Amino acid sequence: MKRIIGLFVLIVLLNLSRSASALLVLDQEHTAPGFTGAFAVASDRTEIQTFTVGITGLLEQVDVAIYHNSDAFEPITMSLWSTDINGLPVGFLRSASLPASSVNGFPPGVFTPFSFSSNPLSVKSGDLLAIELNSNASNDAPFTQRYLWNHAEQYADGKAYTFTAGQLTLQDDDFHFRTFVSTGAAVPEPATFLLFSLGGLFFRRRI
Repeated sequence: MKRIIGLFVLIVLLNLSRSASALLVLDQEHTAPGFTGAFAVASDRTEIQTFTVGITGLLEQVDVAIYHNSDAFEPITMSLWSTDINGLPVGFLRSASLPASSVNGFPPGVFTPFSFSSNPLSVKSGDLLAIELNSNASNDAPFTQRYLWNHAEQYADGKAYTFTAGQLTLQDDDFHFRTFVSTGAAVPEPATFLLFSLGGLFFRRRI
Protein backbone atom coordinates (compact mmCIF):
# COMPACT_ATOMS: atom_id res chain seq x y z
CA MET A 1 0.00 0.00 0.00
CA LYS A 2 2.83 2.41 0.86
CA ARG A 3 4.37 1.76 -2.55
CA ILE A 4 1.06 2.51 -4.27
CA ILE A 5 0.65 5.79 -2.36
CA GLY A 6 4.19 6.85 -3.20
CA LEU A 7 3.68 6.04 -6.89
CA PHE A 8 0.40 7.97 -6.92
CA VAL A 9 2.12 11.04 -5.47
CA LEU A 10 4.80 10.92 -8.16
CA ILE A 11 2.21 10.61 -10.94
CA VAL A 12 0.36 13.66 -9.64
CA LEU A 13 3.58 15.67 -9.43
CA LEU A 14 4.61 14.63 -12.93
CA ASN A 15 1.30 15.90 -14.26
CA LEU A 16 1.83 19.18 -12.43
CA SER A 17 5.27 19.52 -13.97
CA ARG A 18 3.73 19.45 -17.45
CA SER A 19 2.35 22.94 -16.75
CA ALA A 20 5.89 24.26 -16.70
CA SER A 21 6.34 27.10 -19.15
CA ALA A 22 8.65 26.82 -22.15
CA LEU A 23 11.53 29.25 -22.40
CA LEU A 24 10.51 32.27 -24.53
CA VAL A 25 13.52 34.02 -26.04
CA LEU A 26 14.03 37.10 -28.15
CA ASP A 27 14.97 36.09 -31.69
CA GLN A 28 14.83 38.94 -34.21
CA GLU A 29 14.75 42.65 -33.37
CA HIS A 30 14.90 45.88 -35.33
CA THR A 31 14.71 49.24 -33.65
CA ALA A 32 16.49 52.59 -33.70
CA PRO A 33 16.98 55.30 -31.09
CA GLY A 34 14.58 58.22 -31.16
CA PHE A 35 11.46 58.72 -33.24
CA THR A 36 12.27 59.05 -36.91
CA GLY A 37 8.99 58.37 -38.67
CA ALA A 38 5.94 56.17 -39.04
CA PHE A 39 3.76 54.85 -41.86
CA ALA A 40 -0.02 54.61 -41.66
CA VAL A 41 -1.92 51.37 -41.14
CA ALA A 42 -5.50 51.87 -42.29
CA SER A 43 -8.28 50.61 -44.53
CA ASP A 44 -6.52 51.80 -47.69
CA ARG A 45 -3.06 50.41 -46.96
CA THR A 46 -1.26 47.46 -45.38
CA GLU A 47 2.27 47.67 -43.98
CA ILE A 48 4.57 44.67 -44.32
CA GLN A 49 7.90 43.70 -42.77
CA THR A 50 9.75 40.52 -43.70
CA PHE A 51 12.25 38.90 -41.34
CA THR A 52 14.51 35.87 -41.19
CA VAL A 53 14.04 33.40 -38.34
CA GLY A 54 17.21 32.87 -36.33
CA ILE A 55 16.07 30.29 -33.76
CA THR A 56 14.25 27.04 -34.51
CA GLY A 57 11.20 26.57 -32.30
CA LEU A 58 7.67 27.95 -31.88
CA LEU A 59 6.95 31.57 -32.74
CA GLU A 60 4.68 32.72 -29.91
CA GLN A 61 4.84 36.52 -29.87
CA VAL A 62 5.60 39.43 -32.18
CA ASP A 63 5.96 42.99 -30.90
CA VAL A 64 5.63 46.02 -33.16
CA ALA A 65 6.25 49.70 -32.36
CA ILE A 66 2.87 51.27 -33.10
CA TYR A 67 0.48 53.96 -31.95
CA HIS A 68 -2.85 55.37 -33.09
CA ASN A 69 -4.34 58.79 -33.56
CA SER A 70 -6.80 60.32 -31.14
CA ASP A 71 -10.12 58.98 -32.52
CA ALA A 72 -9.10 55.44 -33.42
CA PHE A 73 -11.66 52.80 -32.52
CA GLU A 74 -11.21 50.01 -35.07
CA PRO A 75 -9.05 47.03 -34.01
CA ILE A 76 -5.69 46.37 -35.61
CA THR A 77 -4.75 42.94 -36.97
CA MET A 78 -1.36 41.32 -37.40
CA SER A 79 -1.01 38.40 -39.77
CA LEU A 80 1.98 36.18 -40.41
CA TRP A 81 2.76 34.95 -43.92
CA SER A 82 5.17 32.64 -45.67
CA THR A 83 7.09 34.16 -48.58
CA ASP A 84 7.82 33.18 -52.17
CA ILE A 85 11.21 32.96 -53.92
CA ASN A 86 11.15 36.74 -54.32
CA GLY A 87 10.69 37.30 -50.60
CA LEU A 88 7.08 38.49 -50.92
CA PRO A 89 4.10 37.33 -48.83
CA VAL A 90 2.38 34.34 -50.40
CA GLY A 91 0.71 32.07 -47.81
CA PHE A 92 -1.36 33.09 -44.77
CA LEU A 93 -0.22 31.39 -41.55
CA ARG A 94 -1.65 33.04 -38.41
CA SER A 95 -3.41 36.22 -37.26
CA ALA A 96 -4.06 38.09 -34.01
CA SER A 97 -5.97 41.29 -33.30
CA LEU A 98 -5.90 44.01 -30.65
CA PRO A 99 -8.50 46.63 -29.74
CA ALA A 100 -7.57 50.30 -29.99
CA SER A 101 -7.53 50.46 -26.19
CA SER A 102 -4.49 48.12 -26.14
CA VAL A 103 -2.40 50.43 -28.33
CA ASN A 104 -0.57 53.61 -27.37
CA GLY A 105 -2.70 56.66 -28.19
CA PHE A 106 0.07 59.12 -29.01
CA PRO A 107 3.50 59.12 -30.70
CA PRO A 108 6.00 57.67 -30.72
CA GLY A 109 4.99 54.07 -31.10
CA VAL A 110 5.85 51.66 -28.31
CA PHE A 111 6.45 47.94 -28.65
CA THR A 112 3.02 46.31 -28.47
CA PRO A 113 2.78 42.51 -28.19
CA PHE A 114 0.63 40.33 -30.45
CA SER A 115 0.38 36.87 -28.93
CA PHE A 116 0.20 33.62 -30.89
CA SER A 117 0.75 31.42 -27.82
CA SER A 118 -2.64 29.71 -28.19
CA ASN A 119 -1.62 28.53 -31.67
CA PRO A 120 2.14 29.03 -32.01
CA LEU A 121 3.82 28.80 -35.39
CA SER A 122 6.54 26.21 -35.92
CA VAL A 123 9.57 27.95 -37.44
CA LYS A 124 13.12 26.98 -38.27
CA SER A 125 16.30 29.00 -38.59
CA GLY A 126 16.53 30.57 -42.03
CA ASP A 127 12.78 30.81 -42.71
CA LEU A 128 11.80 34.12 -44.32
CA LEU A 129 8.41 35.22 -43.00
CA ALA A 130 6.33 38.37 -43.33
CA ILE A 131 4.52 40.45 -40.71
CA GLU A 132 1.48 42.31 -42.03
CA LEU A 133 -0.46 44.99 -40.18
CA ASN A 134 -3.89 46.08 -41.35
CA SER A 135 -7.01 47.73 -40.00
CA ASN A 136 -10.39 49.01 -41.15
CA ALA A 137 -9.49 52.38 -39.65
CA SER A 138 -10.24 55.40 -41.82
CA ASN A 139 -7.33 57.19 -43.45
CA ASP A 140 -9.33 60.25 -44.50
CA ALA A 141 -8.64 63.80 -43.36
CA PRO A 142 -8.19 64.91 -40.64
CA PHE A 143 -6.44 61.51 -40.17
CA THR A 144 -7.49 60.98 -36.55
CA GLN A 145 -8.52 57.30 -36.71
CA ARG A 146 -5.56 55.49 -38.24
CA TYR A 147 -2.67 53.54 -36.74
CA LEU A 148 1.01 54.21 -37.41
CA TRP A 149 4.03 51.89 -37.35
CA ASN A 150 7.47 53.28 -36.52
CA HIS A 151 10.23 52.85 -39.09
CA ALA A 152 13.90 53.83 -39.19
CA GLU A 153 17.19 52.51 -40.55
CA GLN A 154 17.69 49.13 -42.19
CA TYR A 155 17.15 45.59 -40.96
CA ALA A 156 19.72 43.35 -42.63
CA ASP A 157 17.59 40.20 -42.96
CA GLY A 158 14.32 41.49 -44.36
CA LYS A 159 12.52 44.30 -46.15
CA ALA A 160 9.63 46.70 -45.57
CA TYR A 161 6.76 47.25 -47.99
CA THR A 162 3.53 49.24 -48.25
CA PHE A 163 0.60 47.73 -50.14
CA THR A 164 -1.94 50.30 -51.34
CA ALA A 165 -4.11 50.76 -54.42
CA GLY A 166 -3.04 47.33 -55.64
CA GLN A 167 0.63 48.30 -55.66
CA LEU A 168 3.45 46.97 -53.49
CA THR A 169 6.10 49.60 -52.73
CA LEU A 170 9.51 48.79 -51.26
CA GLN A 171 10.45 51.21 -48.46
CA ASP A 172 13.92 52.55 -47.72
CA ASP A 173 13.67 52.03 -43.96
CA ASP A 174 12.42 49.02 -42.05
CA PHE A 175 9.68 48.82 -39.44
CA HIS A 176 10.44 48.32 -35.77
CA PHE A 177 9.61 44.83 -34.52
CA ARG A 178 10.68 42.01 -32.21
CA THR A 179 9.98 38.27 -32.45
CA PHE A 180 9.94 35.76 -29.61
CA VAL A 181 10.40 32.03 -30.02
CA SER A 182 9.80 29.19 -27.59
CA THR A 183 12.75 26.82 -27.72
CA GLY A 184 10.81 23.92 -26.25
CA ALA A 185 13.08 23.71 -23.19
CA ALA A 186 10.73 23.39 -20.24
CA VAL A 187 11.37 25.61 -17.25
CA PRO A 188 9.57 24.25 -14.18
CA GLU A 189 7.76 26.71 -11.99
CA PRO A 190 9.46 27.03 -8.55
CA ALA A 191 6.50 25.59 -6.67
CA THR A 192 6.24 22.63 -9.05
CA PHE A 193 9.97 21.93 -8.75
CA LEU A 194 9.75 21.97 -4.94
CA LEU A 195 6.75 19.64 -4.88
CA PHE A 196 8.45 17.25 -7.26
CA SER A 197 11.55 17.14 -5.03
CA LEU A 198 9.45 16.51 -1.92
CA GLY A 199 7.54 13.80 -3.77
CA GLY A 200 10.80 12.06 -4.61
CA LEU A 201 11.84 12.11 -0.96
CA PHE A 202 8.45 10.77 0.09
CA PHE A 203 8.71 7.95 -2.45
CA ARG A 204 12.19 6.91 -1.30
CA ARG A 205 11.24 6.92 2.39
CA ARG A 206 8.04 4.94 1.91
CA ILE A 207 9.40 2.17 -0.31
